[in-house]
Amino acid sequence: MTSRTAAWPSWNGSAIGRAWPCLTGISALKHALGEHDEAYALQRKAFSLYTEVGYRQGMMTAGTTLGSMLLARGAVDSAALVLEGTVDLVRAADARDVMGRPLRDLAAVRRAQQRTGEAMDLLNEAVHLARELGDAPGEALSLIGLGLTELARGRSAEAVRYCAQGEQLARVHRTRDERMEACSCLHQAYKAQGRGMEALRYHETWVMLRDSIANDRTTRQLTQRDMLHTFNKQQLSDSLRHASELDELEAARTIEALRADRNRARAWAVGGGGLLLLVGGGLWYRTDRRRRRERFEKEAAHLETQALRSQMNPHFIFNALNSINAYIQRNDPDAAGSYLTRFARVMRSVLENSRHATVPLHDDLETLRGYMDLERRRLQEKFDFTIHVHPDIDPQEVQVPPLVVQPFVENAIWHGVTHMEGKGHITLTVEPRGGQLLWIIEDDGVGRHAPKATAPEQPTKKTSLGTAITRSRLDLVQKQHGGYAGFRYVDRPTGTRVEVEMPLLRDG
Repeated sequence: MTSRTAAWPSWNGSAIGRAWPCLTGISALKHALGEHDEAYALQRKAFSLYTEVGYRQGMMTAGTTLGSMLLARGAVDSAALVLEGTVDLVRAADARDVMGRPLRDLAAVRRAQQRTGEAMDLLNEAVHLARELGDAPGEALSLIGLGLTELARGRSAEAVRYCAQGEQLARVHRTRDERMEACSCLHQAYKAQGRGMEALRYHETWVMLRDSIANDRTTRQLTQRDMLHTFNKQQLSDSLRHASELDELEAARTIEALRADRNRARAWAVGGGGLLLLVGGGLWYRTDRRRRRERFEKEAAHLETQALRSQMNPHFIFNALNSINAYIQRNDPDAAGSYLTRFARVMRSVLENSRHATVPLHDDLETLRGYMDLERRRLQEKFDFTIHVHPDIDPQEVQVPPLVVQPFVENAIWHGVTHMEGKGHITLTVEPRGGQLLWIIEDDGVGRHAPKATAPEQPTKKTSLGTAITRSRLDLVQKQHGGYAGFRYVDRPTGTRVEVEMPLLRDG
């Protein structure tokens, strides 16, 4: 901060100066926890307070964050108003160390307003500033913004040039978030040029980076949960020790009172009361400890389920991308483009459903239907499939773990109908059974024990991994919801039948 800020009032020791990190810090914490509405309300309150008292440092900090939140909420005009004022403040103060982000955010607003020329000017200024400061992540984000703006102007070649520079810079400096943004931009640019293979390559890299970041986040959550549990145990131990010391002190005072009074009746009353207190305290302690342990086990099971889902998604994506690669090699580009569009639709559904522990049965069946259609097209109509839902089941009301039966459908395709002579058929049935939900996956293929040569691209080990993850997921469903959750193979004269059973969960 230069001498231009010397005339500003000093707020560091005032109530406003102390409130700034509290308000903005709590807002950042709420945002990290996914409580976006509360974070937004706190940031608006902070910005209004700083504006009212003329606290310019707070206005710059809160204005930058508030503008970004408004843009994310789709309030483009409001975001423009806040960010324009913030950029003017930062420029007036010559606060070059905090100028990059509001410049980039205002450029994103201009891009949304289709004022791409102004967006390019702001982003070029941000690139120049980042290079002067040696801010590699900021330079990468500014280059990516230039690429997105060129893409909005219909200049895909220029978009590739800028985004490739940003991706290389992020890769050299090992900044995964910025590299993921660059790969997304390159995917869009190459797709706009009709260069499907390059677009697919950067989409695969984007998926890998996204899953890596998500896995690290899940690991941190598990570690934090373990630390919190350890802290709670220590806190409980300290509380019990303190209570024991208080009990000893009270007992000593009671003895002195008994010796002074020589009142046997009072002694019996105090002794009986102490005994009841000890028994009641012991029962409370045991009940509280059991309740804490059950709550911790349930939370641990929930986090473990999230970790297993983060393993399941890369497995599904890897197999689907192998299918696309094989289809592109065997068919014409137009058909490959159509296949890629269907794949993108299925992937959007997979990624959306993977954010939840359970999803409506209707959504899960639609994802499975899209996946089976992709495989059927790739295998040149080698098989047909049918999906039956029992009339007593409401697909919108019944909840299921997302993609829990997908590995068994994959087995039916890869190890069943693929190796048979002629055209095969796969049937997926969902029906109630005594308070449980029963999935039945049947094929008329060669069966589990038939000898067959494994094709080079056939993912046998990956399918085994998917089945193992499914077994673990079903164990956790049983632990969280009670009932029985598991699967079994039923051999038939022709083909294979798999029955997957789990508790019947309903919405609400």
